Amino acid sequence: MSQTGDLRESDLNICFQLAICYRIGFGGLADAQKLAPLLRNSGKTDQDLIKILDQLKSREANGNASTGVIYATLENMGNITYHDLISQYHACGILDDAEHDMMRDVGDLEASLGRRNAFWTLSATSLAEMYMMTGRTQDAEAWYISVMNVMNQEFGQGHEIAMMAAQNASSALFANGRLVEAAAIQIRVLETRQEKELQKKIQNAMNVGADGHTIYEMDDVSIETSEATEISPEAQIKIADLSGRITDALINGELERADALQYETWQLAKEAVGPDHKHSLSILHSLIDRSLGRREWDIAERLQNEEMVIMEKKFGPTHSRTLGRMSNLSETFARQGKWDEAQKLQEKCLATCVSCLGPQHKVTTAVMTNLTKTYRKQGLENEFLRIRRQLEDHHRREVETDHLMNRGISDIMALLASTYRAQGRFQDAERLLSDVLEERKKRLGIEHPDTVHTIAELSLTRVQCGEHT
Repeated sequence: MSQTGDLRESDLNICFQLAICYRIGFGGLADAQKLAPLLRNSGKTDQDLIKILDQLKSREANGNASTGVIYATLENMGNITYHDLISQYHACGILDDAEHDMMRDVGDLEASLGRRNAFWTLSATSLAEMYMMTGRTQDAEAWYISVMNVMNQEFGQGHEIAMMAAQNASSALFANGRLVEAAAIQIRVLETRQEKELQKKIQNAMNVGADGHTIYEMDDVSIETSEATEISPEAQIKIADLSGRITDALINGELERADALQYETWQLAKEAVGPDHKHSLSILHSLIDRSLGRREWDIAERLQNEEMVIMEKKFGPTHSRTLGRMSNLSETFARQGKWDEAQKLQEKCLATCVSCLGPQHKVTTAVMTNLTKTYRKQGLENEFLRIRRQLEDHHRREVETDHLMNRGISDIMALLASTYRAQGRFQDAERLLSDVLEERKKRLGIEHPDTVHTIAELSLTRVQCGEHT
């Protein structure tokens, strides 16, 4: 097939993608002889190829799109298969022969695209892994550090890719007995990961809804009560009939009729068992949700005010349920642009929360979050910053006591523990391994190989601690 007219559009694309791979030496060896007919059959020119190569050299292309598109498309369609040279040569018992092919791949990619791209990074990392497997740790260290330096320049030390490269480099340094340098990198990565996790959790805790306000969701809609009041059989029959009529109205799109029937059900429940009964409150909560969803603020405001009064009568003005409803009402004020009313109610609510529930209570922090938005809208920057700092301090203490652990953190902690053990810092290693063990038991289970390995490491470390005390 030498004429492009004989090829479908998808075939033309495949030819061009294969030409790219043969040009840069990724997914196959760089081969100008194979490239030429593919490029010709694709209907593209040398200029088109050069344009793609320029895109591949850019940070944007390597960060998200082109690397995955070019390679994954070809792989999914069966046109190329990724060859893990390390595994293949290792399986054949000729791992030493992999160096020639891998060095050629790295050289082709560097000549085509330079070092600051994902293609070169992948190949150079694979080469370093091969050196580690064959015991050539000095060569592995040199390549791992080269990759780490490129990633630091390209993305910054705090980027996930750069931190993974740093972990690899620290492993090679450890293997070469350069323990101080290995520990320095591991500590930097650990502190960076912990700080990123901390900031992520703080941000998540302070996130607000799409409309810019946090509504404190009550978890006690069906409030338990010591009252023995039950709905009479007659009332149950009427409520069941109303529920069926509400369903029919909703199916038929008769929203106003459904609302009227829902209100009728609420009134019936209040008469039968009282307004503070869990059944009455559940219906009221549904009515409030519906009015908020439809942005019927005046109706929501009236219903929320009634709900707050019911809570105050039942539990008192300083109870968390009462204050939670007060917070909800203040947010409805804010959604209507009634910032003065929202601010006054939020300040009153916060003062009561702090004095009666404590500054760490979940209702207190929810009210504080809402109040920061109100202060910002009101242009009260000093007040906003004051409450914001209090919130950040609260969430920082909260997440710091939560062991701030995830897989990336536990892995680097385990690596740092090994370095500490090699340095004779057994107590520091024991402290880290204890935290790693708890994280892995929760995430992986007690029987997972990583957990079992950590148990063994911790046991050995504790024996070493006893020998050196």
